Amino acid sequence: MFFRGSAAQQADAYTSAWLTCLYIADHYGQEALRALFDAAAQADWCATPAQVEREVLSTVLRTDRAGLARAVKVYARSLS
Repeated sequence: MFFRGSAAQQADAYTSAWLTCLYIADHYGQEALRALFDAAAQADWCATPAQVEREVLSTVLRTDRAGLARAVKVYARSLS
């Protein structure tokens, strides 16, 4: 198991991740989504997950976690 928590928490985490990937592919293009994963895979092994996230979001998408979260929230609402 990759995520501990209730079934509802796991479902929420999965949905959030899926919507984020969908937003990135729709907004930036599928190539950017792949570049995001590639950049994270090539990150410094000594870096913390938070450091890797900050660097990858900044260099690949030119945003940060808060900006991405806001954009995904707007995007998710537009789908309903």
